[in-house]
Amino acid sequence: MRQIPLFVIFFLSGAAGLGYEILWTRMLSVSLGHEVVSVLAVVCAFFSGLAIGAWFLDRPVSRSSKPERWYCLFELVIGGWALALVYLIPLLNPMVASFIGIEPTPLRHWSISFIYPFLLLLPATTAMGGTLPAMDRFFTRLSKSQRAVGGLYSINTLGAMAGTFFTTFFILPVFGLAESAFLLAGLNFIGAAAVMLFRPGAFADASKTKATHLPDGIEKKHFFLILFMTGFLGIGFEVLMVRVLSQILENTIFSFASILIVFLGGTGVGAAIYQRYFKTVNFSRTLTRLLQTTATFCLIAVHLLRYAEQLFLLLKNFFGDGFWAAIGAEMGLTLLFFLLPTAAMGTTFSHLAQSLRRSDGGVGQALCVNTLGSAMAPLIFGVLLLPVMGMKFCIVLVSLGYLLLLT
Repeated sequence: MRQIPLFVIFFLSGAAGLGYEILWTRMLSVSLGHEVVSVLAVVCAFFSGLAIGAWFLDRPVSRSSKPERWYCLFELVIGGWALALVYLIPLLNPMVASFIGIEPTPLRHWSISFIYPFLLLLPATTAMGGTLPAMDRFFTRLSKSQRAVGGLYSINTLGAMAGTFFTTFFILPVFGLAESAFLLAGLNFIGAAAVMLFRPGAFADASKTKATHLPDGIEKKHFFLILFMTGFLGIGFEVLMVRVLSQILENTIFSFASILIVFLGGTGVGAAIYQRYFKTVNFSRTLTRLLQTTATFCLIAVHLLRYAEQLFLLLKNFFGDGFWAAIGAEMGLTLLFFLLPTAAMGTTFSHLAQSLRRSDGGVGQALCVNTLGSAMAPLIFGVLLLPVMGMKFCIVLVSLGYLLLLT
């Protein structure tokens, strides 16, 4: 029963994190000139800060005897900086817009558009990167079990899914930008306060964190390569499928939100499956099966694309007319294409992160490397490969990439 509040806290933390991403995208679009530019810039800043925090905070958090204090600090920094941005962004937006100019060169425009959000959001995103390692250490001390990565990653990702849904469809339309930021920051403050309510004496009998060694014959560089490539291929799959499905869906901001919700939900389900059913496994054999499964599900999704338009029309006829009917049809279609591949991706990341975990860290490093791969995917697939290779070969390349990792 003592574990349930921690799941709730981490669920709310994930909801606030993705809520901020949507909120900051809207707020920064004023100075960056276009919402599409703002989306790319905020996603890049979000991933980059998350990776930096996960890497540099992993070891001190893992070695600490008070991981709950680290977690409280991270939540307070996230909420506090989010409130500061409510006042900072309106002040800085006119300055940044004037610095970009009316007719900037592409290099000038894109450079400012990426550097400005990265620096502006860095305190909050860095703290976000430390929350998973801190909660992992805190939770394992309470549960006396070294297997918590999959469950925590699952609940945090499902919280992110909920945050995307409610922020996009309810919170922002009803409360506006500033009030939404205060509401999301309240979730961080509630999480910090709730963790502090756990009495230190409750952990007096908790077992110390034991070292978890890498599987025999596996080098850390191989772990990092697979973590990087699975993040890279996973977001690459999302980017390419969004480009295809955007020709069929209504192609609004709600369409992209629907795809993101399903993507996060499938990832969270996959992590939960790993936590529940993969208790004692052979690392190499399990990884092989997971990579094969992910590649298979991606290829099935590619095959289903030829029927996407007919399936969407059937769903629209089933749900009927109206705004929520259209959203239901779009989510139904994205479920068909994303649920199985993303569930396999979530299971694979949980397996790798749990296997890398050891006494002085590992979970944060896994999150960092995987996130860096995710950050590279939109540029490589969306900007460089897609114009050269075309959509069909790029999507097939993602599936083959998972199979190539088997070697």
